[in-house]
Amino acid sequence: MKILLFLLITVISMTSVDARQGGNFGLGGVLGSPSGLSMKDWTSGNHAVEGALAFGAYHRYYNDYGWHNDHLFVHLSASYLWHNFSALPVERGQLPLFWGVGGRMLLGDDFALGARGCGGFEYLFPTAPLDIFLELGIIADFLGNVGGDMDLGIGMRYFF
Repeated sequence: MKILLFLLITVISMTSVDARQGGNFGLGGVLGSPSGLSMKDWTSGNHAVEGALAFGAYHRYYNDYGWHNDHLFVHLSASYLWHNFSALPVERGQLPLFWGVGGRMLLGDDFALGARGCGGFEYLFPTAPLDIFLELGIIADFLGNVGGDMDLGIGMRYFF
């Protein structure tokens, strides 16, 4: 993950194009719960599809039987997002709020499949095809290991 952050910082110092001019598809990383790869594809001016692929060595969740721990897991999620670019005006770049709905699949000691609602904000750099984001997800698993979960992550993506 440190290598990915180093490469993204290097790209920031070498580029001088608007974030939205860098392209509609972004790929990068997310740190938090879970940590892994993040992608985003802008489908229009205010709408996007995002996804995450994460691997972890620990996952804690709650269901009808109490708290449980998975020791190894793969987390896959995808969401459709709406953005509000005028909620948080900034002098340089853009700082939209976003919210969305989608799904999550967890593969590990136990299997879980559920719905995911998310929200957060991201900063689109004015001089580089990058964004930085903070996102909170609320999950209701309805197949496999039924229960609830949350995820929280901060990340960065490069758009091309």
